[in-house]
Amino acid sequence: ALRAVGPTPPSFPGPVKQPPHFRRFLFLSFILLFLFWLVLYPLGQVLLGFRSLSRAQTLFRSGQLDLSQVQARRAATSLDRTQSHFNFLASTFGRLFAQDLFFRTDKLLSVFQTLSQAQLNLVQAAQIATQVGPAILGQTNANPLAGLADVRLYLQQAKTNLNLAQAELVKPRPRLESTPLLGVGETITNFKSTLSQSLIDVSAAESLTNLALQLLSGPKKTYLVLLQNSGELRPTGGFIEGLAFLTVDSGRLLDLEFVNVYAADGQLQGFVVPPLPIKTYLGETGWYLRDANWDPHFPSSARQVEWFVDKELNRPVQGTFALNLYFIRQLLQVLGPVDLPALNQTLTADNLLERAQNYHQISPTDTSTSQPDLVTAALQAIYAQLPNLTPSTWVKLS
Repeated sequence: ALRAVGPTPPSFPGPVKQPPHFRRFLFLSFILLFLFWLVLYPLGQVLLGFRSLSRAQTLFRSGQLDLSQVQARRAATSLDRTQSHFNFLASTFGRLFAQDLFFRTDKLLSVFQTLSQAQLNLVQAAQIATQVGPAILGQTNANPLAGLADVRLYLQQAKTNLNLAQAELVKPRPRLESTPLLGVGETITNFKSTLSQSLIDVSAAESLTNLALQLLSGPKKTYLVLLQNSGELRPTGGFIEGLAFLTVDSGRLLDLEFVNVYAADGQLQGFVVPPLPIKTYLGETGWYLRDANWDPHFPSSARQVEWFVDKELNRPVQGTFALNLYFIRQLLQVLGPVDLPALNQTLTADNLLERAQNYHQISPTDTSTSQPDLVTAALQAIYAQLPNLTPSTWVKLS
């Protein structure tokens, strides 16, 4: 029999069945990705936010403002992403279970977002402050008073944010603070312990800014600065070794003139009867400017000193400050050693008090005006360094 031979019809493969283990792999991968998105991602963002905020604080204290700002913004971004994630989870699953957990987590994340914003406020205040110092010295054309007003504004915002964070963070969270997982509990405890000190520091900075605005504003005026040696006891904190006249005008420092106290006392015309203790215990027959700070109530001593300054130097002043060796030591801790060629000395924060004591033991009754006293010489050297300070040093100095 004959049959026709034609082309063989094409054959199509049937559906390929995936092996069971592959399907299980896909299912497990989906579950793992879901768990990562649900738990690990927000946890990682929280830890990144905590670490960035901690770094921002450390960099700020070291004067690295730009890096501190970067870390503070990174912290705010990470915490914002985490909060958005938890808000989605709360709206999706919060009605079914753990509603209280979602609520408490959201509150805590808001606290650290507020802390991040406070850190940004502090960086902004410090960045402007680094421009105010050179402006006061006349190195730039910037308006120092406007800069100080901006610094005050950012400090007020930082203080508000820190207060809001503290009001929530002080609430007891024993379970969370005892959580050892990835150091979360320890991190939260550390932030709680530093928050109070941050508030104290910001309040002090705000007070300093307000004082600077008050003192520098207005037309030309001169302030008297008493340079007190705290190694020699006196009622207001030390023997008056020297004077400085600080002249400012519309926020700018015009002049800082140093005067030897014995040179000033040499110009006193007439005779002033000293208080009985000065006559009895110091053996002085007359009263001079160098012993005018005899009242432990500083405003009263300041008025008496100003009276002597008027009689001896004919210099009217708008107010009086006093500073001592401990203040100079704080300056040296920031600025480092200073050389005093006239006294053949190199002063550091570590040797200042000892050198001051030895200097006066060598010639305790020396009333020579040919060379400056140690306190005056130290301040002259420090003042000469101010025009060359870096921005980070200005932050520490402030």
